[in-house]
Amino acid sequence: MSDRGAGPRRPGPGGRIVPALALGLAGVYACGGSDDRADARRRTVDGVVLADARDLSCEVQLLSSCNMLTQTGCDAGEKCSWVRTSTEPGAARGTLGCHSAGSGLEGATCQWGASSPWTGRDDCARGLLCLADPEVEQAAGVCARLCDLADSEAAASCGVGQTCVVARDGWPSCVGDPMPAAGVCVPECNPLTDLRRDGLGPCTVDPAAPAACYGVPSRASTASDVTCLPAGPASHQHGWRLSRGVSGANACAPGFVPISFADSDEVVCVATCQPADTHVGAPGGAGGASPSACSDRGAAGAECRFWWWFEAPDTEPSWAGNELGLCVDPATHRWDRDGDGVDESAWPRCADLPVDAPERVDTAAGWGCRPALPPAP
Repeated sequence: MSDRGAGPRRPGPGGRIVPALALGLAGVYACGGSDDRADARRRTVDGVVLADARDLSCEVQLLSSCNMLTQTGCDAGEKCSWVRTSTEPGAARGTLGCHSAGSGLEGATCQWGASSPWTGRDDCARGLLCLADPEVEQAAGVCARLCDLADSEAAASCGVGQTCVVARDGWPSCVGDPMPAAGVCVPECNPLTDLRRDGLGPCTVDPAAPAACYGVPSRASTASDVTCLPAGPASHQHGWRLSRGVSGANACAPGFVPISFADSDEVVCVATCQPADTHVGAPGGAGGASPSACSDRGAAGAECRFWWWFEAPDTEPSWAGNELGLCVDPATHRWDRDGDGVDESAWPRCADLPVDAPERVDTAAGWGCRPALPPAP
C-alpha cells in the first residue's frame, strides 16, 4: 500500500475532496437486494450507464427469477437479461426476465427494443448485455460480457485491457432470491486520447452508438476504473453544473468528469489533463502538459493536479494516478489552514510550494502537484 495519504503528503483539501460518484448518484432500487458479498468490491463506475431501473417499486414484479450470470431459469433458446419497461428521463424502469437470445457478439453494435415487458429487450447473445443510454428509447449501444463482482477473480474473467465494473447498484429482490452482483466487462481507456488501452483504437467507431472514456478518482480501496462508456452531452464541459440527483461518470462531455468538492454543494464537470511535476523549483508545469493542458481543454487559469491526490488514502494505485489529472482553480477553493475548523484560506499554487523532503514526503506532493511515490519498502 502506498503512503500517499500519510502525514503531510495529503493536507486538508486532499482528504476533503469527494468525487461525485461517491455521493451515491447512481440509481438504487427501492426494493433493495444488493449482494453483500460484492460490497467490498464496488467499483467507482457505480451503475452510471445501466441504472435504468431507478425508482423501481416492489409493486413492479419481476418477469422471472432467473440468474443473469449463470444463465439459468430460462427455456432453451432464451437468455436471462434486463428488460426495459420505461426510458422516461429521471425515472427509467426495468425488470429481470427471460426472452429470446439475440445474435450480437461481444463488441458488436446492439439495440434495445421498444420499452415494455414484452419488447424491451436487447439483441445481444446469451451472457451479454447492451450498454446504451438508459433514457433513450430504443437506444443503440455495444454488447458487453457479464461478469460477477462477487468473484475475487472477476477481472480475470474479462479480456486483456478490460475490467469488471458494477452494472447496477443492487438488483431487485421483490420476488425470489437477490440477483448476484452482476457486472459488465468494459475496455480500459485514456480520457485524454479516448483510446482503449488494449490497442484496439478509440472507444467507438460507430456513430450510431457513441462512446467515450470516463472515470472518477476512486474513494474506495479498489483502484480507479477509467473505462469506455456511452458518451455524455457534448455541452457539459468544464464548469458545467450538474444536479446532484442525476449525475454519473458519463454525465459530462468526453474528456470531462463530474466532481463534487467538500467546500461546495455543487457537482461540476471538470476537465481531465496530463499533469506535470511542479513545485517552486520547476514552476512551469502547473497547468499541465500540452496538448492536454488545462488551457487546451477550456480551463485556462486552472492547475492540473495529479489524479492520485483525489483518490482515497488507501486506494489501490493504478496507472491513472500519475498519468491523469484534473483541472482545478486554487483561488476558488478554501481549506482550514490554521486548524480552527473554518475553511478560510485559498489553496496554494503549485509553483509556490517547496520540495521539503524529496526522499519520501514533501509539501508540493501533499497538494497533488507531484507524482505519487512508489510504496515504501
